[in-house]
Amino acid sequence: MNWFYSIDGQQLGPVSDSQLDELLGSAKINRNTLVWREGMTDWQPLGEARAGNAPMMASVPSMVCVECGRTFPSGDLIQLNRSLGLR
Repeated sequence: MNWFYSIDGQQLGPVSDSQLDELLGSAKINRNTLVWREGMTDWQPLGEARAGNAPMMASVPSMVCVECGRTFPSGDLIQLNRSLGLR
C-alpha cells in the first residue's frame, strides 16, 4: 500500500508501509504527520490513519520533546531535570 505524507506543507511520496516506518523511526515524521493513501477521504494524522495497524506503530518507542513538540525515538532524547514536570 502506498502512502503520501506532508512535511511543511509539501506533499511527499509515495512510500511503502516499511518506508513509512523508517521515516517514523528516524523522526523525519511523527504520529501527527498528515498522511493519505488511496481510499481515504482526507489527510489524517499518521497515528489515526494507522490506528488499525498498532503493532507497527508500537514497534518504535517514542517520546515527545517538550521544546519543539516533535516525536522522536526514545533513545534519541536526553531527559533533563527529571523531577520537573514528569509524572
